[in-house]
This record gives sequence, C-alpha cells and structure tokens, in this order.
Amino acid sequence: MRRGLTIIATVAMTMVIALGMTWGPDLLDGSEFFHITSVDVEGLHYLDEARVHELLALPPGASIWGELDTWAARIRRHALVEDVTIHRRLPSGLQVAVVERRPVALRPTPVLVPVDGEGRRLPVDPTLHRLDLPLLITTSLVGRDGAGGDPVQARDLAREAARLSESDPGFMARVSELGMDAEGDLFLRLTEPRAMIHYRGAAPPEHLRRSLRILEHAREGSDQAPEAVDLRFDGRVIVRFADAGGMP
Repeated sequence: MRRGLTIIATVAMTMVIALGMTWGPDLLDGSEFFHITSVDVEGLHYLDEARVHELLALPPGASIWGELDTWAARIRRHALVEDVTIHRRLPSGLQVAVVERRPVALRPTPVLVPVDGEGRRLPVDPTLHRLDLPLLITTSLVGRDGAGGDPVQARDLAREAARLSESDPGFMARVSELGMDAEGDLFLRLTEPRAMIHYRGAAPPEHLRRSLRILEHAREGSDQAPEAVDLRFDGRVIVRFADAGGMP
C-alpha cells in the first residue's frame, strides 16, 4: 500500500513540474517585472545597432519570455547577417550576438559593390568604411546587364579571395586585383612590389607568398623590374620582365 502511494505521489509531482515548465513562461509573460528594458547588441562592425533594434521589432511591454527564435529570425533576414543568437538576461534584458557577413572583395557592377566569400552583394558603403579590398576582374569586366561580368566567375573569385584572406591576411593586404583570364587561370596584381602572380587552381598560400621572395630576388639580379611570376608550370617558376619573354 505504501509503495503504491509513493508511486502515485511521484507521478503527481512529475506532472506538476511538467505543467510548471509549460505554463510558467506564460504566467510570467504578463508580469511587468520581466518586461524588456534593455537590449545589448554585440558583434557589429558594418550594421548599425539602431537597425538591429528595428529588425527585432519588439512591441511595447514585450517580455523576456517571448520567442527568442522568432526574434532572431527577424534579424537573420538582413543581407549583412550570417547568424544571430539571443539570450535572456534576467530580469529584463536581452543579449543579442550578431555574426556579420564579411566583405572580402569589390565587384564592379559597374559601381564597386562589396561581396562576401560566396559572392553575395553586401549593403556596405565602401567609402564610409574605407574598405581596402581587391577588385574582382572577370573575363568580361562588366556584362551587358551591368551586373559585373560573369556571375559564376565572380563567385569563384570571391571564394578565392575569402580563402586567401583567411589563410594569409598580410599577403592579401598587398593585392589590388584578383582576376580570372579566358583560360580560367587566376592572377593577382600586387601593389608592393608592383607585379603580377599567375597561378592555376587553389595554390597553397605559402607558394604565393614565396613569389614575393622570388620577385625581390629577381629585382636584385637584374636592371629591370620583374613584371610577373608565373606558377602555372609544374616544377618551374617563370619570372617575366617587361621587355623579355620570361626567365626560368
């Protein structure tokens, strides 16, 4: 008999806890004590905090027990937002953490538009944020529709820009242009030294950086400044000068 009463009591207590977890937030939602009075936003670089509050669109008297996923989805719809998480800060605050999409290059459309690593256009003003990013050069710089040349090439170049900037940002700081020629080979135009690097496929970043040393060495050994380093030949590096076909 006592064992039966114990089982009944345990089941009843479990039901009370389950109902409390289900009804608790609804009961607390109407309490002014939990009305949202502060929203802290972190992770912003290009997106304005006021814009995040607009996207959040909290109604007057909103409670921290509201739907966090719904609020996060509103912010996530913005073109600059890659992801967002929202946490409650009792008793009346929200913590919003935003992960922005990062511009990696500029694409002519024909005006210069920042793009991320997937080639998505980002609503970022290059002059306002002083973006020092390479220009993407496709076989057709500007297409008939003014969309900035071949979109597939532009996307592939944006991915390459993202790959190189993540692996070696110091090297990419020297790159003014990243392009693809008619054969599908890639080239980088450097600002310092003023030269080009031609390569094929996803060349390891260390090979591209080694090209800088090759250019410096070629400059020391010649009266002419080297014009380009060509890495497209297996096992050979070709240094080209302005008035010569090349020097292995």
